[in-house]
Amino acid sequence: MGSLSPVVQLAMELVDSDSKDGENDELVTKVALKLARQSRHRVPPYCEDVVSRYFDFEFKRLFRLSRDTLDELVARFEASSFYPSALGGRPQISAEKTCLIALAYLGHQCCMYSLADRFNIAESSVQTCVDRILAFLNAISEEAIAWPNDEEKERDKAGFLARSSGKGVRTAQHHRLR
Repeated sequence: MGSLSPVVQLAMELVDSDSKDGENDELVTKVALKLARQSRHRVPPYCEDVVSRYFDFEFKRLFRLSRDTLDELVARFEASSFYPSALGGRPQISAEKTCLIALAYLGHQCCMYSLADRFNIAESSVQTCVDRILAFLNAISEEAIAWPNDEEKERDKAGFLARSSGKGVRTAQHHRLR
């Protein structure tokens, strides 16, 4: 009975009790079976077996990053507070797998169901992975995105005006047609 979910175990105990009400037993059993977590049939370990075999150009085409950049991202994500420690239940999704799932989702037009099937996780876990990576990237965005200060803006403006000979873009003039 160790492999059954706690919900199913509780339902079995309720049904096994000396209850004479068979209708309630049937209802309890149906509810328990609906609530019990069921594993779906999915692609064998894609992340663990297939991703490591991609050539570098394939990897970059599929995930939009080089392996070295991914390794840096994974290390930073794993050290951050956005990567939770294991709390029990199903095995924790690794930091690398979390990053790959989010990159695949953000870099291509594929649905969460397809990613869940490919990475052998639930659809809700795909959403959780994407949410965690987006929150992490948002938190570190100030390190990568730098807006120009006033001095840099003036320098860029002067450079643009020098190249364009000081003239702006002419707009279409409106003339009355006869």
